[in-house]
Amino acid sequence: EVTATTDGPMADFIGTMRGTGSGFAVGPDLVVTNFHVAGKATAMAVRTKDGRRVAATVLTALAQDDLVLLRVHDVELMPLTLADAPIDVGARTWAIGAPMGLEYSLTEGIISGQRDIAGTPFLQMQTTVAPGSSGGPLLNDRAEVVGVNTAVASPGLSLAVAIERVQALLLLERDEAALPLPLLPEPIKLVHVDTPQDMVPTARQGVEELLNALIGQ
Repeated sequence: EVTATTDGPMADFIGTMRGTGSGFAVGPDLVVTNFHVAGKATAMAVRTKDGRRVAATVLTALAQDDLVLLRVHDVELMPLTLADAPIDVGARTWAIGAPMGLEYSLTEGIISGQRDIAGTPFLQMQTTVAPGSSGGPLLNDRAEVVGVNTAVASPGLSLAVAIERVQALLLLERDEAALPLPLLPEPIKLVHVDTPQDMVPTARQGVEELLNALIGQ
């Protein structure tokens, strides 16, 4: 969960933005996510699977590859294994993230292409992701990370930054003196549903209660 100060033309209309994304552990206190999720954060809370919300520090980033490395505090995480070889087109993959705020969603698909976009190697995939899944892991059939879910071009066409850029991120010098970002004080509700205006109140309430139950709120 992050807040960030906007820049450029949007700054005149929206000074601060709040949003959510996904991430995964690469060490007991290290988390990888997308730069567009956390790279410009002014306050942050990392929410763990058991519901704790902890502070984080930005250690280093590869902004051109849309990757950032965070250190989390007061928690010990179980890191995922990074794949040591590229994945082939046609291989089955699984994505974990919070699409539209639905935490720990798992989707399955295949790698449908390998692309170089402005110097960054991407995996084109049919594995479905959606806003909120940015920064989450893309896994092979051995549960090894092969990419970082990053963008949705259209249904059935999504992109993940390939694992070699994560390995490059982990080799960068880290700012060990960096201070933790302020802990975002109020949790961001992860599910929002736009129900039809003509839906009766009891039905609308039922939809909202169902979605909230799915994420344990």
